[in-house]
Amino acid sequence: MTQFDDIAADEFEEEFDPLADDFDDSIFDGIEEDEEAVTEFLAPDPSRVEAVEGTLSRNEDGYRQRPAAERTAELFAQMKPYRLVLLELIRTCEQPQTTEAMMERFAQLHANFKSTYSGANLLSMLEAAGAIDCVTEDGTAYADVEVEPVVKTDENGVEYLAPGEAPAMMWVAAEAGHAMVEANDPQSRIDALFAKETQYLPVFKRILRLANQESGVSVAQLSGAVDDDPLVQEPRYFVQHFLKNLERHEAVAWCNNSWVTTDFGRKLLADLADIDDSYNPSEAHEQARIRAIAAESTMGAVW
Repeated sequence: MTQFDDIAADEFEEEFDPLADDFDDSIFDGIEEDEEAVTEFLAPDPSRVEAVEGTLSRNEDGYRQRPAAERTAELFAQMKPYRLVLLELIRTCEQPQTTEAMMERFAQLHANFKSTYSGANLLSMLEAAGAIDCVTEDGTAYADVEVEPVVKTDENGVEYLAPGEAPAMMWVAAEAGHAMVEANDPQSRIDALFAKETQYLPVFKRILRLANQESGVSVAQLSGAVDDDPLVQEPRYFVQHFLKNLERHEAVAWCNNSWVTTDFGRKLLADLADIDDSYNPSEAHEQARIRAIAAESTMGAVW
């Protein structure tokens, strides 16, 4: 028996209570949270939106005193994975929309873009940034509305004051939001991408072509058409790399559990008409099989 065998579990738990007022948290000294241990494949935590150095938090006094264009640009920098959703919400309220209409649009977007944030979260962020405004039906800023109490009478005939009925809440794109939508230029961004990765134009075209069908295309189908292509072996890339870039530049979209080519993507297909993307996956698989047999028969030495 060791000296710890006769210690009851509940006694040990009582001695280690990190919530106790007198708990000595010095045992954690020297242990720092890894702020960089976040990948782009993880959805952002709503409580830990990346802050831009030297800027005020949306919860701090003075945030709304900064120019709306600056706040909107900052929001888009902080929320890069949500950029397309934010743009679409701004486009939706180019004409005033009710909260119900905005939530319905968010639900449509959310069906194909699983968001950590709720629609109310994103509307609040856009409004605080000055990209959209919350107004009444007559255009009055909702923050300036004062709802007067009304006099009511209960069942005993006693009069009392009750909150008055608040006006309907409407959402409309603000100047900074309009500017952000107008500045969105996927053509220039895709031109820069294609100029940088010219050797992969056949791969980009193949993905756009396969996704350009009514039912779309699955990741597995795209993987079979791309991952064994000699073009992507050195350096080693997989189809997700190209999909991510095409989606970011609005050429493909995830819809109904398939990848589909967008209207902009179809324009790119026309632009890439002269690019030869006639790679044959079956031939590549056969060549890989032959190499594997040769390697096995020569104990790993491929002649």
